[in-house]
Amino acid sequence: MPDHNDLFSKVLLEEQLRSNRITRKELLRRAFAGAVVIGTSGVLGACGGDGSNEPEGQSQGGAQKQKRGGTLRLGTAGGSSSDTVDAHTPVTHPDQARVVQLNDSLARYDEKFEFELSLAEEFAAEKADVWTIRLLEGLEFHNGKTVTADDVIFSLQRIIDPDVPAFGAGGLTSLDPNGMKKLDERTVRLTLKQPDVTIREELAQYFNGIVPVDYNPKKPVGVGPFMFESFTPGQESRFVRNPNYWREGEPYADEIVIIDFPEASARVNALLGGQVDAIDDVPFGQVPVIEGNANLNILEAPSGGWLPFTMRIDAAPFDDVRVRQA
Repeated sequence: MPDHNDLFSKVLLEEQLRSNRITRKELLRRAFAGAVVIGTSGVLGACGGDGSNEPEGQSQGGAQKQKRGGTLRLGTAGGSSSDTVDAHTPVTHPDQARVVQLNDSLARYDEKFEFELSLAEEFAAEKADVWTIRLLEGLEFHNGKTVTADDVIFSLQRIIDPDVPAFGAGGLTSLDPNGMKKLDERTVRLTLKQPDVTIREELAQYFNGIVPVDYNPKKPVGVGPFMFESFTPGQESRFVRNPNYWREGEPYADEIVIIDFPEASARVNALLGGQVDAIDDVPFGQVPVIEGNANLNILEAPSGGWLPFTMRIDAAPFDDVRVRQA
């Protein structure tokens, strides 16, 4: 099961780039204007560009003009026949990449890892075990259906279903499936099993997205920036721009193609050969190769990942505490 901190680093920079919170000038300096899924090894991703040194046009005041449209082809590490597009059960890197295209949660973390509301305009505690959630007005799923309190209740009950608990269920043990009450079309009251001051933070996780009451994980409908077009497990998935996305002006690309690459060498070769525009999880050994290509740049971001050094303390030389401390 993926590490939450590593997944946060991955999803955060993808969302930051996808939503254009990095300027086009900076993206072009890093070689490609678009979205990147970030790996967890510290070396995060590589992006291909056109190699041009021509300056981009500027709007009045020197701000960079933003270009829209085009297709981003993203090569992600891993993937198999068990890949999924289910909003609540991402496991592999390709799964994670797909989930954040299709779905949004009630809240999220910004680029400074600070909590902020997303689909909810209010998420407040009446008491430590009673919370009220009020949705933004006018939210729509990809199929045009209005997002309502019924969808919030359905989504939360689906995540914590004891028969098939989803990825986020472990952090939502305080949720009571019978303690969710619809107050009106946009408002839900949660009466928890016990006080829980972390419930907002848990529901800000990307894998706790809001889906409609008639959700079909084979043909998923969400409220995210891209809509489902096609999916071949272990190979690729395609998503098209959501023209009614609730965040004004987003997304910028017309289409995102996510391509599975279980082998690192194949992923790097696809980038070098121009078959993809960006990859995640750049192998350390390939960093000099990519840095030597004027049309490519490596993006880095802090990660919660760490590498353990494991010792058998019942066998020499690590049975000697002085060796372990050295």
